[in-house]
Amino acid sequence: MTSARRRAFSALLVLIAIVLLIVLLEALLQYLPRGAAELYVTHRRVLYAILAVIAGAIIIQLLASATLLRLKGLREAYLVRNVILLLGYIILALIVATILGVSGESILASATFSGLVLGLALQPVLSNFFAGLLILL
Repeated sequence: MTSARRRAFSALLVLIAIVLLIVLLEALLQYLPRGAAELYVTHRRVLYAILAVIAGAIIIQLLASATLLRLKGLREAYLVRNVILLLGYIILALIVATILGVSGESILASATFSGLVLGLALQPVLSNFFAGLLILL
């Protein structure tokens, strides 16, 4: 078995273990001691978010590796891999925020505000950069 297949197989085993852990905790919830059951119920979202981060990172890395292996020899293989990684982690962040109860409107508002702040802060730097390019041409 090649190292890529071995890595994919071990990642699949980790994903299966995560799913079994969630199912086991939900099934044994009534048999847990009262304090442990209350603790699990109050922190369920955080546990699911942590497990989603672990599972999502594994899936994203597997997709990126498979893409790199498939496009091996092409000049743009690493570019495609990096785009898949970037989009995958952005989608994973949105999924985790949704699991934790953050609404999409607040994510959009904070992204808009952050873009506005960065744009205004970088305005003098970018104007000097493009003025320098214009002088060089």
